[in-house]
Amino acid sequence: MELNASYTSLVAVGDSFTEGMSDLLPDGTYRGWADVLA
Repeated sequence: MELNASYTSLVAVGDSFTEGMSDLLPDGTYRGWADVLA
């Protein structure tokens, strides 16, 4: 059985942990991965 999947969107359901708000930038501020992706 061959399965070829193609994804065109991503749904992330959660809170600040899902957003990545514990990821510090070098200047000490926060920037979640969803902000980078958007």
